Amino acid sequence: MNRLLIFSAFFLVLFSCSKHEDYTINQQISAFLNDNDSTVLFGKVEVNQILNKTGYKEIPKFGNLISSVIGEFQQVIQSEEPIYFAVNGPLEVNGIPETVYGFLAIKNADSLVEVLTKKGYDFDKKDDLYLSQFDDVTVGIKNKTAIIVSKKGDYDGEGYILSAFDKITKDESKGVVKEILNAKGDIVIGYGIENAYISSSAKMEGLTEGLKAEVKEMVKDSYGLLSLHFEKGEARMVSKNYFSPKLKEQLFFNKDENGSIVKRLGEGNARIGLSMNVDMVKLQKFLNKYSPGFIDQVASLVGGPAQMALMMGGDDPLSGLLSGELGFVMFGEPDKNGATVPSFNAYVGFGKQGKSLAQMASSFLNRDDLKTIINEKGVSCFTSVENEPNGGKLKLPIGCQSFGKKAFTGFVNVEGMDMTSFNLSNEYKVLELVKYISFEFDEDGGEIIVKAKDPNVNVLKQAVDFYLNEFADQIGAMSL
Repeated sequence: MNRLLIFSAFFLVLFSCSKHEDYTINQQISAFLNDNDSTVLFGKVEVNQILNKTGYKEIPKFGNLISSVIGEFQQVIQSEEPIYFAVNGPLEVNGIPETVYGFLAIKNADSLVEVLTKKGYDFDKKDDLYLSQFDDVTVGIKNKTAIIVSKKGDYDGEGYILSAFDKITKDESKGVVKEILNAKGDIVIGYGIENAYISSSAKMEGLTEGLKAEVKEMVKDSYGLLSLHFEKGEARMVSKNYFSPKLKEQLFFNKDENGSIVKRLGEGNARIGLSMNVDMVKLQKFLNKYSPGFIDQVASLVGGPAQMALMMGGDDPLSGLLSGELGFVMFGEPDKNGATVPSFNAYVGFGKQGKSLAQMASSFLNRDDLKTIINEKGVSCFTSVENEPNGGKLKLPIGCQSFGKKAFTGFVNVEGMDMTSFNLSNEYKVLELVKYISFEFDEDGGEIIVKAKDPNVNVLKQAVDFYLNEFADQIGAMSL
């Protein structure tokens, strides 16, 4: 019996320590991320899916050329698989990461090396690993996986590649990380709040060691997800929060299904809208505890009347002046030429000291072109008689009915407007295809939607066709 137990234990240990050489690329990146406290960003890009949505094969003159280049790599890369990535911290002040990894599923190592060699890349082979390093990029190719490492300065590229190949054969990540890697989207980005804090060089300088430990515990096992979806008639960016209970307790987002802010913004057809609804008392407490001196820095930076107003707020200037409810809308129907004459309405909710400050400033606010209404809850401002409250309602664009009901909401409706009159630079001219943009965010996450005027064609193809048409003359002058 004892021999049987020893024999069983031996095989259990052997199995648990074995490497997973048959992992899919998804499982490999999952294993790489497991117990890795340096990775602050990770995710995938569905390259093949994105390319197909652009309709690149149908591009005049260039379609065949692009197809041939892509087809060459599709012979050696498993194009149906996404490209995965991982970004290791700490992040520098300008956002540049310490190290970036890319993971590709390939069909055959020898075939990929042959293709890359023809294109001028040199590879060394050690056992079954192909290795190439140029500038700050190192490429490692082994079996059916290619790993790319990018890192500033001099570094041991071979060491980083060997370490990465070792990690991708270990046990997979569980829970949230696995869920993010399996999330749907053309581009999926996960971010680890705990890892970002651990790898941060600053780690909230100025806090006591006790508060630092408290923050570390608060962000433990906290993640976020961003996914981009390019679809027929619209592009969406969806966010989802996977926050720890302790972090959720600190959040200061409010919801208001009744849309009270909207009711205080007058009436008419709104073109642009922005709203915020937060618990200003909780926000003030959070800043006082984890960012002492922040308000003083802001006050000294803005100076003038704003600095005086913050001083009047007392010991808790933000919550003393503001309730956390803010709203803004712009009106203006385009004329026959597509031009508009805008007018504005705004609302600011009061804290305990806010009303007295607003009453003091009312003589400056009330002008011929601006009317203000002050009550116990806040102050509303109107620049046009037509949009003052007169028994009607604020009319929102289709798809923007959540405006004012979540912590942060907004929209921009450009339907009917002549966007060419704005003289947009080339990179922004694509906005001429847009019907409206809306967003909403709360403690659970949110969504940004860009709705196109054409609901029947994928937005990526619309964008490609737009720029091809925009630069038709230049393309026509090119010889292939």
